[in-house]
Amino acid sequence: MASVIDSHIFKDIFGTAAMRNLWSDEARIAYYLEWEVALAKVQAKLNIIPQEACDEIVAKAKLENINFDKLKQETELIGYPVLGVVQQIVSLCRDGLGEWCHWGATTQDVTDSATVMAIRDSLDIIEADLDHIMGSVAQLAEDHRLTPSASEQQKSIRRIKVE
Repeated sequence: MASVIDSHIFKDIFGTAAMRNLWSDEARIAYYLEWEVALAKVQAKLNIIPQEACDEIVAKAKLENINFDKLKQETELIGYPVLGVVQQIVSLCRDGLGEWCHWGATTQDVTDSATVMAIRDSLDIIEADLDHIMGSVAQLAEDHRLTPSASEQQKSIRRIKVE
């Protein structure tokens, strides 16, 4: 289904390339993988999973290892992509070490965390855009500080003291 975000004509009116990339399928799966790697590292450090399993999960949980066509098919069957991602990591790991991937976690843990990670990174983009806008507005104010403009003359200005 097409939307204004997908539209060749409208997409730059309703978003930026940076923001679209951040919310792309690839970025979402990269956040899932980042989360799974962090989980494995913490669990290995706490001796919840074997260090060897952690090392194998970290080595295999890479975006370039994900088959997106297969992930699409699996997602269409179950309705969410996390399980498909985990299954692919598990299948890539040697000697059954992938069975420790996602240990004790829920799909919602990964989904919510990935969404918050994307929001965090979105706010970085928004902050940079706002900094640019504020700089542009400040420059315009400086450039036009002596430019006459039509306005209603104020007869009296009341100052309100705020405490």
